[in-house]
Amino acid sequence: KKNGYDLIAFSKEFERWGFISIIPLERFRKLRALKGAVMLAGTIPKAKKNDIHIAGLSEGAFLSLLSVENSRSVKTLTMIAPQSIHYTGKFSFPEIIRQIDKFKIPVLLIVGKNEKKWRLKVTDLIRRIFIQKKKKLSYVEYDCDKRWFWNSQNIYMNDIYRFITGKDILKIPYKYKHTEIY
Repeated sequence: KKNGYDLIAFSKEFERWGFISIIPLERFRKLRALKGAVMLAGTIPKAKKNDIHIAGLSEGAFLSLLSVENSRSVKTLTMIAPQSIHYTGKFSFPEIIRQIDKFKIPVLLIVGKNEKKWRLKVTDLIRRIFIQKKKKLSYVEYDCDKRWFWNSQNIYMNDIYRFITGKDILKIPYKYKHTEIY
């Protein structure tokens, strides 16, 4: 919350949709924590064990992409303004290239086009590699920066809901320029 976004508000929004949410609090650059959260989701009695959906923002989105390898229970991945952590090694874009052929689930990539150019390059590289490898990718962009995505009440949440369920949850007009490429 002190960074400017409220994880509890996101959890409550997902709960309102009928989902159980797990947010690893010790997730900062900890890939095992994210993989552990996926495994934990499969042990919750009320959860649909083979219907897990992952959403992440910035470095969390990038780590989420890496966390779903070899997981059969994850059905979708939503990445919002993904950002690589390093230039080489496990937390880098080259690792995505090494893993992409194993990747089988649909991905929603949401981008704020008013982000810094160096951040947009990573997002564009991810988008291009998914298209080149013919992976299931939905792409949505907004005229905003990543801080706009810190609010769980903004319209992009409808994109996530629609991606997971196939239905719209919101009936309000788009305030921000919105481009969908599916």
